[in-house]
Amino acid sequence: MMVKTFHNFIFFTVCFILASSPAPGGETAGRYPSHPMGVPESLLTAYSSKLFFNIDENDAKVATRIWTESVLKRRGSQGYSETVIFYDLPSLERMIKDKKVELVAMLSEEFLEIRNRVPLVPIAVSSWAKGFYKEFALLVRTNSGTLTLSELKNKRLIIEKGRNGTLPAIWLETLLMKDGNGGAEDFFSNVKYAGKASQAVLPVFFGQADACVVSRSGLEAIIELNPQVGRELLEIAVSPGFVRGVLCVRKDYCDRYEEFIQESLMTLHREPQGRQILTLFSMSKLIPIEDRYLDSTEALLREHQSLKMRIARKAMRRAP
Repeated sequence: MMVKTFHNFIFFTVCFILASSPAPGGETAGRYPSHPMGVPESLLTAYSSKLFFNIDENDAKVATRIWTESVLKRRGSQGYSETVIFYDLPSLERMIKDKKVELVAMLSEEFLEIRNRVPLVPIAVSSWAKGFYKEFALLVRTNSGTLTLSELKNKRLIIEKGRNGTLPAIWLETLLMKDGNGGAEDFFSNVKYAGKASQAVLPVFFGQADACVVSRSGLEAIIELNPQVGRELLEIAVSPGFVRGVLCVRKDYCDRYEEFIQESLMTLHREPQGRQILTLFSMSKLIPIEDRYLDSTEALLREHQSLKMRIARKAMRRAP
């Protein structure tokens, strides 16, 4: 308890100093461009709860408030802000329709599910040192004799979940259904979920599990520390690259303040308060979104749903 109290004290102290400091290099509000479309008086932000892994929600709220109010005030606005966490999409839909949220950070699969129901404009995707696409790999031990997914029937599986959302499990289930199988819970004798790549990889490495699904970036980090892992584990399937996080703006708000929003978000990594937020979510910066960035995620979700419906129809035909 004392360690957490000390951590919170340090966090809030740093945030206070950052909020009280002038712009980098002693620059003033004159460094920021004037926006013909205007500067908003507020910015109401919503985060998906699925973005949080080993992150204190209050830390994220405080960091976001300090950055938002600092940016708004230095551009001549009163700088009011509020941050909320949503735990399901119906809650977010209500907040958007009631105009209680303006900026939304969510998983890519969440955005694709909700985009036709609410007026949201995707603005940016999250990025880190190695890019903005995440690939997943299905791993086994090289000496297991396993070369295909079908050979893992009734074996033990671990899926890295953590910050990856539902995409690793959806990708694996899609592979299984394409081979004529059902879900992972029916195919494998045991399925566990891990928060970190190491918690999924090392049990396979030490023979405590038969296979795992992990992010390739996480696997690469483990191999850098222990090259033997790379020699003794084999990738038997690799996913396309998927975007993890999407930042969206309510359409009417975006129409009115698009220039301000773009300029503020794309320079997030250049300011101390912005870097605080990025560090919390293990990101390096935000980059402008292009439609094609979500193609792989959309294709996976469409194929997954189609296969589920096909299997369900077959089951109905076989039913007495």
